[in-house]
Amino acid sequence: MLRSFLLWAQDKKMTRIESRTRRITMSGLLGFGLTMMTAIASTAAETVYAKYSVLEFEMAIAEIQAYAEKGDEPELIKNYGALFSPEQLEQLRQTLGQEVDIPPSVIARFLSTPSGYRLLESLTDVVKARNSEVDSVLALRTGIILAAASDDKLTLVNLLKSFPDQGVELNFEAGMQIFQALELAMAEHQNRIAAIKQKSDLEKTSSSLAIPSSQNLGQYSWKKLSFNLTDQRPVRLQASGSPRSFPLDVYLPNQSGNDPKPLMILSHGLGSGLSAFQYLAEHFASHGYVVAVPEHPGSSVSHWRALLKSETNQISSPQEFVDRPLDIQYLLDDLTEKNLQDPVLKGQIDFERVGLLGHSYGGYTALAVGGADINFDRLQSICSQDIVRSFNPSLLLQCQASELPSSLPTLKDERVKALFVTNPIVSAVLGDNGLKPIQVPVAFLSGGTDVIAPLVPEQLKPFHQLNQTDKYFVLLEQANHFSTIGEIAPQEELFEQATATPDVVNIQSRQILKSLGLGFFNQKLAVDDSSNTSFLSLVQALNRPNFPVYGLGHLPKAVASHPAP
Repeated sequence: MLRSFLLWAQDKKMTRIESRTRRITMSGLLGFGLTMMTAIASTAAETVYAKYSVLEFEMAIAEIQAYAEKGDEPELIKNYGALFSPEQLEQLRQTLGQEVDIPPSVIARFLSTPSGYRLLESLTDVVKARNSEVDSVLALRTGIILAAASDDKLTLVNLLKSFPDQGVELNFEAGMQIFQALELAMAEHQNRIAAIKQKSDLEKTSSSLAIPSSQNLGQYSWKKLSFNLTDQRPVRLQASGSPRSFPLDVYLPNQSGNDPKPLMILSHGLGSGLSAFQYLAEHFASHGYVVAVPEHPGSSVSHWRALLKSETNQISSPQEFVDRPLDIQYLLDDLTEKNLQDPVLKGQIDFERVGLLGHSYGGYTALAVGGADINFDRLQSICSQDIVRSFNPSLLLQCQASELPSSLPTLKDERVKALFVTNPIVSAVLGDNGLKPIQVPVAFLSGGTDVIAPLVPEQLKPFHQLNQTDKYFVLLEQANHFSTIGEIAPQEELFEQATATPDVVNIQSRQILKSLGLGFFNQKLAVDDSSNTSFLSLVQALNRPNFPVYGLGHLPKAVASHPAP
């Protein structure tokens, strides 16, 4: 549970928050938080009733706290510890005390969304109220919020202490099944990485390649143009019921004359905005690309501000799975018109050379625009299962697509000629047959420590399902889900904070994305004919002992095979 909340918070850029915010606001708790704290403080739990198979044990929460903080084993562990390995017991002790540093207002808002409610329902299989008359979902949500608001920080121990019932029931058997499933998932993750390394080594040449110059800025200076677009096309009105307005930044290389330049579109992830990949937009512009960066309003930082203000109760609407690809379509329509009439953009864009790069939710967006279909059968199969046991937080977002009508507008746009996706979330919404219609070249960039869109279900298996033979898979072993995101502009931060200095993993990951993205699109869009370096050779040139990078043109069976989550 704690892992899920931590990972969810990371997807909103919470990992960069350094201060420990503990104050609860009335809006942050949906108007009930302060009242609820006062009303239930006298009924906070003191006793845990642990169930294992047909056995039931009673423990004081104070004993559990002493075990988590000092290693003092309670009588239950002393008497029945032999049921578990020493490694499992230590993992349990660490989990009990692991801190989650997320502002309580953020937690409260997330737990009041449909996705948050679904997560809480899954967690009640492990933690629930002893009193059958108490709503366990509401009690669990309240306990989490109270623990987050306390001076002792949000931990599993503090959740138990804050649980609004005199007794908490823990199903140790269900909990240990989750732990065992996690151990299997982690072992499989390591096996897949080992297989990728082995295959990648076989594809390497013996030559020693220098770091490519494509990591550096190119010869062009550029200017940034800002627009506000409003899509009132019939397809939008029919699909969404209303027009959709969104901002667009265009990075235009400075040049004399009208030499049409290739177009690069960047699609951001959930809770992000126009500045997330500004560094990448500037890099492409310096190398002679016109770069278009839209903000997707239903899944942007602005939408998350509305969520925190209780102006919406969804992390993102199911309709956003349709609206995002339609944003790209309309962007292309609008730029086509500007390329004919706008005094600044006229004749500047070559629409025969259009690339699309997307991160996370933007990875889904890119693949949908590239021809992938939403797979409703797959969604129904995956989303009927226990999300907690999947260890795949991205399913909380993906499963919202199951609420869409089965009849959807065409999301594909033939003008897009190549796709580059980083940490995409697609296993349920596009997996299996949904990815097979893609015919344009595709590159996947994945992080070996990504726990939001885990390597095996979200990256390897979808890549293997592509019928397109012109495809590449790149693994940054040390990178996580957010390593390629740039510095966020102050106006797009959800919280006031000092700007953190990026660590070496993030710096390296951004440099690699600049080089690989430029190299891939230069080749696939026939932009630069001066280089004969293959894409995999470029990957090899970026590989370093202190920051391993592995690339594959296809996946061997041992790497790609993976059962449905």
